[in-house]
Amino acid sequence: MASNIEIIGVDSLNLALAGWLQQFTEGVQTSIEHAVDTCFDGSQQDCPVDTGELKDSGVKEVGHLEGSVTYGTDHCWYVELGTSKMAPQPYVMPNFTKAGQQLLDELKNV
Repeated sequence: MASNIEIIGVDSLNLALAGWLQQFTEGVQTSIEHAVDTCFDGSQQDCPVDTGELKDSGVKEVGHLEGSVTYGTDHCWYVELGTSKMAPQPYVMPNFTKAGQQLLDELKNV
């Protein structure tokens, strides 16, 4: 004896889930963009300037569900972390911490 089971509404459920996933992904993407902007803008403001090379080397990038802030000089970490002859002048990490908290706060509302 064969039995048939018919599930009604699966297509509607799949459409609703796809819509929810799209909205969720867009919300996460927006939150990441805000966090990258916060980190970059703050680090640019806090970046110590001697020749301007370090500040000018700052780059922010945002991809799909990811982002980064980088500084591309050979001395960027010496400035951030200090050396045995120079006190640290952190400009990235404090802003990364601030942006990370902002991201967590925004994700609570996604």
